[in-house]
Amino acid sequence: MEAIGSDSSVLAVNEDMSGDNAVTNGSVDAKDSTGSQEMAKRMKTSILDSQTTPSSESSLEFSKDSFDRFGDDLCRLLLSYLPFEEHFRRECLSKQFQRCLHISIKVLTITDTLFAKMSAKCGSFGTHILTDILKKCPNIQTIDCDHISDISNESDVRQLLEAIDGLSDDYCRRLTRIDFCFAFIDDLVINWIQKFAPKLLNLGVRHKNLQYLEECHHLRHLSVKGSLTDVFTPDNRLMA
Repeated sequence: MEAIGSDSSVLAVNEDMSGDNAVTNGSVDAKDSTGSQEMAKRMKTSILDSQTTPSSESSLEFSKDSFDRFGDDLCRLLLSYLPFEEHFRRECLSKQFQRCLHISIKVLTITDTLFAKMSAKCGSFGTHILTDILKKCPNIQTIDCDHISDISNESDVRQLLEAIDGLSDDYCRRLTRIDFCFAFIDDLVINWIQKFAPKLLNLGVRHKNLQYLEECHHLRHLSVKGSLTDVFTPDNRLMA
């Protein structure tokens, strides 16, 4: 018996080698030419099917050029290195990015860039902006406002304080930490601190009037913008 065909398809001839259907030089000599043509046609069709139809194993594999081959853990790790405003620009990369994008965000860092973009887009940085962000990113537990460079701009600071103060109780309960730096003191600031003092872990101060620090029993980090003598007594006690 001798076999002819290709890598994907093999044709075996079981008849007597001395018969009419003997195999010679890799081809089939048959009196019935119609039958031979039909057989060749079937072979060609089989070869084409095997080349164009993926196997059940390969069909389960993602394309080597697709981000979908990455797992959720890797996507979350990659997203953790991006600033908040860059997250939403990556939604189109893959299904994993779309799924992991919002649940991976645990800290909302409000920078000058983010504040300016949101204010320009919506007219002001109000509670509705924070509510939309917290609704879309359900795992946010920290709001970091300590990266705004122009904290002396009372208008911007007031907008932030009022935006956080206007959050519903459900969102406020979810927050476990708020970082802020105050360059001025007034009734708005004092009332805000009294409400959110248990969540204030990182605080920056510039003002000499520090009575509001008496409310902040959970502070872990106090940043003093200025002289330490404005905050601490000569025996290193807090001037509050």
